Amino acid sequence: MSYAHNWPSRLYFYGDRPSATGGATPVASERRVFPKIPAEVRERFQRHGVRYIRNYGPDLDIPWQEVFQTGDRAVVEAYCEQSRTAFEWTGNDGLRTVSRRQALAEHPRTGETVWFNHAHLFHTSNLPAEVAEVLIGEYGLEGLPRNAYYGDGEEIEDEVMVLIRGLYEEAAVSFPWQRDDVMVVDNFLATHAREPFRGDRRILVAMSDLYVAPGHH
Repeated sequence: MSYAHNWPSRLYFYGDRPSATGGATPVASERRVFPKIPAEVRERFQRHGVRYIRNYGPDLDIPWQEVFQTGDRAVVEAYCEQSRTAFEWTGNDGLRTVSRRQALAEHPRTGETVWFNHAHLFHTSNLPAEVAEVLIGEYGLEGLPRNAYYGDGEEIEDEVMVLIRGLYEEAAVSFPWQRDDVMVVDNFLATHAREPFRGDRRILVAMSDLYVAPGHH
């Protein structure tokens, strides 16, 4: 939830119903990833942050009513204003949000600086090339379900995002879920993912120790 204005500091995963095939929850240590990010990349992101653009609607991605758990536009607008998120109602009951968030964060207890953003997941380079081409042709860069830019609005180079994703993949540790397994994650010091799976799967997640980013409430 590094794209939000606040986020849980601790995550608890419980293997309630592991899938028959796949479905692991890889984790990667920021202590291994962050030092390998080139200084010039760290500095540019630290200086500008990350600008996230989301488009919600009935024809693309997820309806805003589902995301915000309300059908009242006024409630959505109040939340956006409180979280410093710009918004615009678009087209066929669509919503576009734009937010500038941090790229790096400081662990509230250890003081360590960590890479803390979702740019590599929101960025167009995370889509298969043919899918990105079709979506951009249909909706334009600003109309994609999600995209990420440098905080100053400049486009993030594909190779930078490929580098970041590669570092996380190299550092990832994975294990097959067994029923009743529990995994506790420091959300600042480790990032997590989910591998594809087949069959029935239910991994329960609890979040705690809410961290409020400086300047928000």
